[in-house]
Amino acid sequence: MTNWVTTYVDSTVCPECGADFSALFPAPELRHWIDAAARDADNRAFAYAAHMNEAHPVFPEVGDLVTYAAAWNGRILTSEVYRVESIDPAYDETEYARRMGAGVKPRYTTRYGLGGLTRRDQGCTPSTGDPYRPVIFTIVKDAPPVEGDLFDLIDGWQDEEEDYS
Repeated sequence: MTNWVTTYVDSTVCPECGADFSALFPAPELRHWIDAAARDADNRAFAYAAHMNEAHPVFPEVGDLVTYAAAWNGRILTSEVYRVESIDPAYDETEYARRMGAGVKPRYTTRYGLGGLTRRDQGCTPSTGDPYRPVIFTIVKDAPPVEGDLFDLIDGWQDEEEDYS
């Protein structure tokens, strides 16, 4: 279970670029609210996540330490730090529904397999590119550079062979 950090969005102006993201409010028929205050908070949180996903995208690589955030119930929930274990650039979000007989179109997203740093069995799989569930990534620490292995050394050695005939 992740430790979520809750943030509320009080404005419709991006703190990074100053853009107004109120045009990104979700369609009213797609969501249901208890009252006007819950509707306004949910609209601001969803629009903020959608704006950050579109205007300020972050693309983590395998090995990066990241947090991810998403809009939920009028707030932005941010996860604890995870390591990017895998990236599936062509994950079909609607495959299961189609296997069950639903006539929906494929919706491809990029799915990230995140692994926990403290427990081996902890992990999650957020996806980017889904307009109904925008996800915001923040890179905490870049992956270490990939070092050469034995095969790189052998390959270089073969180039320097001398002719002993």
